[in-house]
Amino acid sequence: MTGGQIASRCLKALGSAGNENEIVTPRSELLRKLLPEASRRTRDQGSAMDVSELVGHAALRYSTQARAMRVEACRSCPARRGATTLRIMLLTRPSGRAILAFAPYGLVSLVHLSALILGASEVGVVTKIMLMPALALALLILLPARRSVVGYLLLSALVLSWGGDFALVIPGELMFLLGLIFFLAAHVVYIVAISSSLRVRRIPFVALAYAGWWIALVALLAPNVGWLVWPLAIYGLVLGGMASVALGSHPAVACGAFLFVVSDTVLALNRFMPSIELPVPDIVIMATYILAQGFIVAGALIVLKRGVPSAWGSPRKERVLNS
Repeated sequence: MTGGQIASRCLKALGSAGNENEIVTPRSELLRKLLPEASRRTRDQGSAMDVSELVGHAALRYSTQARAMRVEACRSCPARRGATTLRIMLLTRPSGRAILAFAPYGLVSLVHLSALILGASEVGVVTKIMLMPALALALLILLPARRSVVGYLLLSALVLSWGGDFALVIPGELMFLLGLIFFLAAHVVYIVAISSSLRVRRIPFVALAYAGWWIALVALLAPNVGWLVWPLAIYGLVLGGMASVALGSHPAVACGAFLFVVSDTVLALNRFMPSIELPVPDIVIMATYILAQGFIVAGALIVLKRGVPSAWGSPRKERVLNS
């Protein structure tokens, strides 16, 4: 068999093996590597041979090597690594167990929003107090390791948020400040939890947008709130910090933090700047708040369950407390 005939058979075999073995090496390069071995086997057998098996094994070998090189390139490039991690996490589908665990939170949320729409204030108050316990139940059911530092941190953030919800239900400036303190503490706990166990990539530069949001909001509220500008500014700074840190975590966590910013911004404008007419502010505030807390907890659970690699390429291990 001539060299041309061998090359022709190699090319034909490459065409049939390409789809099965996901050849990523250029065919000319693969052909150059295959021809010497195909010629040797044909010469040894003394007759024409079917080189499809040879090509199949070689194609698989070279494509595997190419994929390994591509993975290594992704690891060495932060942008590619972040995009790959983001794509994997976005494709995560909730399990049936997760849906059942979040069902009480979804049901209470639906009843609460319906009560706001229908003007049933008493039902709205009761269901608002039930929101965080329902979400805490989902967290406890789905936590991979309940006796873990991050588990206690997330649960503490929900308890503090529940305290804030309870305080804000009661009218008065003092209770408003108490609720502000509760939520400020919750955001601090979220920052610690995300930074210690839930970060999957470096915080992007887009986080600077939250600094612009904070400056604009404080400047807008300052002429209308008097001495409250200082506690509001501190709270906004911590909230913006939490949202910035969340950009380095699961997309659901980042989305939840953003919705938290939206909810509190609408709350501040509605409370301190009545001249700005917002459509259905109570519904917007609570809908974004409910989604914010749900997304943060869901994203945290995905990171803890899937073991998503950290920004440095090594998987984060959840620290479990000793009994």
